[in-house]
Amino acid sequence: MQDAAGEVELRDEEGGLRSDFLHAVVSALDEGDAAKVRELTLPLHEADLADLIALLRPEQRGALIATLGEDFNAAALPTPLKEWVLDAFP
Repeated sequence: MQDAAGEVELRDEEGGLRSDFLHAVVSALDEGDAAKVRELTLPLHEADLADLIALLRPEQRGALIATLGEDFNAAALPTPLKEWVLDAFP
């Protein structure tokens, strides 16, 4: 669902990430639209970013982290993923 400004809303009524927000991020990742990925994800709180990462496939996680580069908030990663990221992105 989009709000009046045309922006994708982040959370549903139960507090989970909205499927259309997830779809927007995944579509931007699949299309290689770095500007859209950054627009959607840079404003996220680390807890929201963590929820998003948990819903992504492993290759999408890597693409998200690579797209955000130095702007990626590593605090959003649970410990097992932190180890994966440190190994994958030295």
